[in-house]
Amino acid sequence: MREVTGQGPEKTLASGFAIVKTKDGALVTSRAQALSSRDLDIRFRDGPVTAQIPPIPGNEPS
Repeated sequence: MREVTGQGPEKTLASGFAIVKTKDGALVTSRAQALSSRDLDIRFRDGPVTAQIPPIPGNEPS
């Protein structure tokens, strides 16, 4: 994993990974962060998308 991420974001994205950030630009590295933020920016090798995680019972951060 370190080898892949150490190669830079473009090569990491080309390897099938995505970069997930909050709307304010903070890197999301866990499920709990994603669930507490709810609004996410996700960058794939071919461009970004925005996503919203709806409040679902049982889907609270742990």
